[in-house]
Amino acid sequence: MKGKIKRGVIRALMLFLLAVAFAPGAPALAGPGVTPDWERTFRGGYKVDLREDELPAVDRTGNAYVNVTNGWLYCVNPDRTTAWKANLYQSGEYQKTGGAGPVPDEEGNIYLGSGDKKVYALAPDGRVLWTAPMGDVVSPGTSPALGADGTLYVAALNGTLYALDKDTGQQKWAAATKGGWSRNTPVVSPADGTVYVGSPNSVNALNPADVSEKWYRHFTDLVLYEATSSSGDIDEKRMAAGADGTLYIMAYAKGTSLKESRLLALDPADGGIKWQLEVNQLAGAPALDGDTLYYKTEDNRLHAVDTADGGEKWVFRGDEAYMTADQHYGRAPAVGPDGTVYVPLGKNLYAVTPAGEEKWRSTGGQYWIYQVSAPGPGGELYCVASDGRLLKFTDPDLTLIPDRLTLEADFALLKGSTYTLQPGLTDTYGRPMDTGDLQYAGSDPAVLAVDAGGTVRGLAAGAATVTVSHPKAPQVTGTVRITVLEDTRDVTLTVTPANPELLVGNQLLLQAGLTAGSRTVKGEAFEWTSRTLPVVTVDENGMVQGVSAGEGTMRVRVKNRPELAQEVRVLVKEPAITKVTPEEVRAALVKTLGYYAREGVGNRDWVVFGINAAGADVREYGGDVYLARLEAGVRDKGVGSQMTDYERTAIALVSAGADPRDFGGVDLIDKIVNWPDLSQGINASVWGLIALDAANAVVPPGAKNTREALINHILSNRSGKGWAYGGGSVPEPDMTGMALYALAPYRDRPEIRAAGEAAILWLSENQQEDGTYGSWGATNCESSAQVIMALTAWGVDPQGPAFTKKGGNAVTALLNYQTATGMFNHTNSPDPAFATPQGLQALAALQDYLANGVSTIYYKIVSHGSEPVTVTALEIFPDGLEMETGRSIALGVKNQRGIVLDNSLVNWSVSDPDVAGVTDAGLLTTKKAGQVNIVVTLKENSQILDASTLTVVRQDFEIKKIESTDSVDGERNVRIVIKNISEQEKSAVFIVGLYDRESRELIQQSYISKTFLPGGSHQIEATFSVPGEGDYEVRAMVWNDWLKGRALTDLISE
Repeated sequence: MKGKIKRGVIRALMLFLLAVAFAPGAPALAGPGVTPDWERTFRGGYKVDLREDELPAVDRTGNAYVNVTNGWLYCVNPDRTTAWKANLYQSGEYQKTGGAGPVPDEEGNIYLGSGDKKVYALAPDGRVLWTAPMGDVVSPGTSPALGADGTLYVAALNGTLYALDKDTGQQKWAAATKGGWSRNTPVVSPADGTVYVGSPNSVNALNPADVSEKWYRHFTDLVLYEATSSSGDIDEKRMAAGADGTLYIMAYAKGTSLKESRLLALDPADGGIKWQLEVNQLAGAPALDGDTLYYKTEDNRLHAVDTADGGEKWVFRGDEAYMTADQHYGRAPAVGPDGTVYVPLGKNLYAVTPAGEEKWRSTGGQYWIYQVSAPGPGGELYCVASDGRLLKFTDPDLTLIPDRLTLEADFALLKGSTYTLQPGLTDTYGRPMDTGDLQYAGSDPAVLAVDAGGTVRGLAAGAATVTVSHPKAPQVTGTVRITVLEDTRDVTLTVTPANPELLVGNQLLLQAGLTAGSRTVKGEAFEWTSRTLPVVTVDENGMVQGVSAGEGTMRVRVKNRPELAQEVRVLVKEPAITKVTPEEVRAALVKTLGYYAREGVGNRDWVVFGINAAGADVREYGGDVYLARLEAGVRDKGVGSQMTDYERTAIALVSAGADPRDFGGVDLIDKIVNWPDLSQGINASVWGLIALDAANAVVPPGAKNTREALINHILSNRSGKGWAYGGGSVPEPDMTGMALYALAPYRDRPEIRAAGEAAILWLSENQQEDGTYGSWGATNCESSAQVIMALTAWGVDPQGPAFTKKGGNAVTALLNYQTATGMFNHTNSPDPAFATPQGLQALAALQDYLANGVSTIYYKIVSHGSEPVTVTALEIFPDGLEMETGRSIALGVKNQRGIVLDNSLVNWSVSDPDVAGVTDAGLLTTKKAGQVNIVVTLKENSQILDASTLTVVRQDFEIKKIESTDSVDGERNVRIVIKNISEQEKSAVFIVGLYDRESRELIQQSYISKTFLPGGSHQIEATFSVPGEGDYEVRAMVWNDWLKGRALTDLISE
């Protein structure tokens, strides 16, 4: 429908162990036919859905942030998938509970007031940066307001307005405002920072500097927004503030129908009415853009009025069904950076130009659309719709608008020299734009010339300016003043830093610059040479490399002005090693504990020991589930076939608070002390001694493997000055370390002290220059970890002189293996199996040593377990599954703290057993195409539950053939034949990888996408270079496409 003028005028690849980024697909075409890119819900239990009053926020990457009625904030990727979710603890009916409309800042952090009496700040990755307490819950349905100075304003239900520092959450002030029992979303004046906050019948204007009242206006005949104290329901209409501070409000007549609306403009000086417009029907909140206010009315019209006097500019009408529920008129239309107005009318979304012309509309709408977000950087538009739907549209004609131009400071230029200006141009989203359209104009052609690309040439002594502008955005302009110098008489060459120093092996960039008085001289190039190559080298850019300790000399000169030259002396020093502090050790420990908080302990005995050694409660990391599964395994299959299986398990049981003397009907201590032989090198005797001491076990008379027998076996099987797994004369750091901390409780005995001191000396002498240790031909994390646990158990400082080399000490070496996720690298890649658990144990030993002067983490272990956590919420994982018929997957469930619960504590069920079935153990099996709800309830309280939707689709592909052959030159050739068994053309993505069979580490990988005709087959071939040693296997996966990442077949392996 044409508007009437009355006056004036990407892509995410989800792979197993691989991530690749692809560009998004083409957007929808403009005009009739625009349809949603996708839709989704957030259902997960009784009355859990997307908030109807939600106003999606969009960040600079196009992600959307929305709140769900179970209290969780979701970050949704533009491809529909969930990036992350965070619990803000504001579960309840949307009109009565919790904040809505998250507010992002320029860094991508998200802010929201919650129904749990806190304000939350979250990082772009979902981490909670801080929380700030309030005296009451946030006013339902409201958002914070962000001031230009970084102050965050939040309104609480009790009428208090809070001002917080957005970076820290520190409260700046709290002010009790007038006007009833609730407040709406605050608004900050762009003119002077005045904060406006409304109540049902009044408006407060506060000066944020001194928290004084600027003015207060009470309306006897108007209601600003609906607030029903009897039911608690609140439907706010948000206010808007103009550039001059004028406040715009959509109110309605008190004591009458909500349909008698009135648009008001209040004077920023005293709150007086500048003008008012009788709307006389149900109307939405106003949106402001420049000198125009936009609002929609119940008759599916979008109105544009002049901010000066309320005069109507135009009215646009959408040909849609009417939506009459007043609570869906609380939000304003959205306005894009190019002035396009986005407004939901009925069941479709409209894009209208600033002149009132239709830009495009969606068609075929199935759901009432309540609110629309502002557009994202790729034209993303997120709509809240009926039936709990989040819809995403894309504006195919979103125009990038230049917003900010930056230029360098005024400078000087030598006559005859040239310099190309370096302007910066960003759009309204802060993204860099192409500067090719910029125009340049010089003020005096006799002094300088400037070409179309911004290159300036100095022609004659004097001063002139260059003005830079954008032809499509006249407001985006800047000017730089350039002084042209006749010669170099007043020019000084300087090098920074003035007295450069660096360490051997390090680099330092020296920067040469020219100045003439207070002005920087540009347009000249520099030449660098080193006169002392044995000490330092330097490249053409001034990058200096420290070669050896001493004093080096550099020479720099201006390339085309040889009279400007200077010598620079550089002092090169040997590196000094700084000790890692207790606080840094603790921070590293917390990082790795955080990794296990996310991953859980699973069935890993050494992880259980490490977590407890760090002073943490194993139960909070899934310890209860670990014990339950371990006990079931012990009763079913026993502990293992090796003595070390019993020793390792006994240490883990003590750490988890269980009794190794009676676990699963087995006395593990009895098995250890009566094991018939000590095999596996000295492993069995070392870990047998540790297990007995860890459990503080009493060895019965007549036992074969007493402590004394184990000690004698260890001492009798030394390898040179230390120990080695396979014996011989050459020690290994790992085995030497293990033997040392096994013997540590007995180090007062002369023969043990002598052996221990010799081994410690050997460890010092065989440390690498960077502080690391290695075994089996490579330096690695585990070797460093074992040495640290050995030294600290003997009370020896791993950062002392004996263990500090030129490039680092034992502790700095260990921390160099730690990654940002908390995992540890074995050498160059993260290793969850060995490096990470041993890194955790070494950090725990360091923490103990730094606190007590010695580490006893293996001696008389005490579990740090606490009382079981009371379960108050459940969460199914994985969530929102889409699977083919005939497939199975193991479901899991977590409590409110993210701890995995054992399936014995819950009941599983499905809404339609003909579509899928689920066992008591959570094993889900699909049967036929359709949709089904999966429900899990807590056995002891069936009101605590979670639900997830499963979509079952028909199988599209089947594996017809798989072959694998090894060639004589060490290559493995793989051929897999796949057939499309559906009746439609289908696409698939194949990922084929070579894996280490024992560690499951990915060695090599290749992938390809292919489109199949109905009934068509394709042979996938891949060739891998197999390493010389080890046991390897090929695995393949078939996915439906790059974006959704749904497996089309079971994992294919040799």
